[in-house]
Amino acid sequence: MTGSGALRRAPGEALLVACIQPAAAVTPSPALADLAADPSIEWTPTVALANWHGVTPRLARALVVNGLSGALPRDIDDQLQSGYFATMARNLTLRRELGRVVAELHRHQIEVMVLKGAALVPLVHRDPGVRPMDDLDLLVHRDELERAEKVIKAAGYRSADKAPPVALDDEAHHHLPVLVRADGTIAIELHHKLGSSGSAPDFDVTGLWARAVRFDAGGTPCLRPSDEDLLAHLCLHFLVDRVRLFSRRALRQICDIGATIDACSDTLDWERLAAEAAERRYADALAVTLGAAALVVDVHLPDGVLANLAPGHVVPDAAEVCRRRVLRGPAWTSLERLTSRQPSVLHLLPPNPARWSQGDEAQRAAGGLAEGYAEWLVASSRILRRGGELGAERRFAAQLQALVFPRGLPDGSSSRRALRRRLQARLTAA
Repeated sequence: MTGSGALRRAPGEALLVACIQPAAAVTPSPALADLAADPSIEWTPTVALANWHGVTPRLARALVVNGLSGALPRDIDDQLQSGYFATMARNLTLRRELGRVVAELHRHQIEVMVLKGAALVPLVHRDPGVRPMDDLDLLVHRDELERAEKVIKAAGYRSADKAPPVALDDEAHHHLPVLVRADGTIAIELHHKLGSSGSAPDFDVTGLWARAVRFDAGGTPCLRPSDEDLLAHLCLHFLVDRVRLFSRRALRQICDIGATIDACSDTLDWERLAAEAAERRYADALAVTLGAAALVVDVHLPDGVLANLAPGHVVPDAAEVCRRRVLRGPAWTSLERLTSRQPSVLHLLPPNPARWSQGDEAQRAAGGLAEGYAEWLVASSRILRRGGELGAERRFAAQLQALVFPRGLPDGSSSRRALRRRLQARLTAA
């Protein structure tokens, strides 16, 4: 199964899908060049969508590799190339800081494993400018969590402002409140497991530590997950974020999955991956994510791997995940960007205009209050006019949540959950 032509896409979406293919940032692609030359592409909304999905620097690099950068409108080219070099500079800074923090932890005899972007950028993406990193994710043993936090704070970090306290015996939390460097430029998430209680990635990490392999963290040796555990974590984290973040950064996460499969193709033990998934009871979730990735990027999955993971039909299936949580319709994507609420039926409530004067560019209303409300009204009206669309979205959201959080979503206080139910009931009745 490959990503070529599996789903219908608008020209701008098709270009973003082409740029996240494993080889797109290093090898010229006639298909990508043809897409970029399509006169029907609207560059401003395409770049806005790339920002939303977190693939802007990768798009910039793919266009340069294909010799297309100079053919773009000047302001668009400047924006893309600035984003690429800013990503490179930040990632190099993060890698140096990673080496410093890991060295401090080692000095106190604390074993540490790097997760997500900290492992992916040098291991599978190689070019430090193509994959943005938001923070540093580190895993330590549960009984060393408190001591590791003290070491990192002594190295110049503090708990984030307004961070809720997390009791170390509270198993619902898979990481401590974010630790932020004194200058506010770098954040660290200190994990003791991979997922919150009841989620698909919530499993005993003893085997994860046993299979971990050595890794160079900014000049300091540490550990990273094995190829199989790295891929499983990426896939499960992708699905968790489809419950919490909807389509935001979905293409970046699928790019991570495709790049990992491509880079580790000679070493991935698919039988071990399937056996661990069955033992940890996330085989269905893993099958759905791998299937979704194969619909979007050109990756090689061994014959029968999806059937071995999930012999029966899994609800929701991979195609529905792609349609409703990766490349959504423009109306749903607009509502996501303007409101950032969960579940998605709450996107149909008026957005908070305070968000449009702060936060990152991907979520702001470009023209401020008036234009933001106008965009929200148009998008919500389009959805409400589609017969059965709201009901179908609610059913899909419930199915996805049941797959990712089989014991229920750990989403805060009972009063907040009750408010959410009342709002949902109002929208459904409307």
